[in-house]
Amino acid sequence: VCACASSSGDTNAPMALILMKGAPEIVMEKCSMALLSNKAMPKDAIVEESFLKAYRRFGGAGERVLACAMALV
Repeated sequence: VCACASSSGDTNAPMALILMKGAPEIVMEKCSMALLSNKAMPKDAIVEESFLKAYRRFGGAGERVLACAMALV
C-alpha cells in the first residue's frame, strides 16, 4: 500500500491517493468498483464473474496475476 498526499490548496480536492497491489482475490474483496472495458462499474455478480474468468485463464496458463486498486480520500 502506498499513500500520496496532495499539496493542493483546493479544500474540495481529495487529500490522498491510496494505491494497493497484491493477490487478486484479496484486492478485489476490498473494492466496491471495478474497471471493466475502460469503464468504472459497481462490483456485482457479473463483474466478479468476469474478473474470476480472466484470473483463472491467466493463472491457469502459468502467468503470475496481480491486481491493482486505488482510492481517493
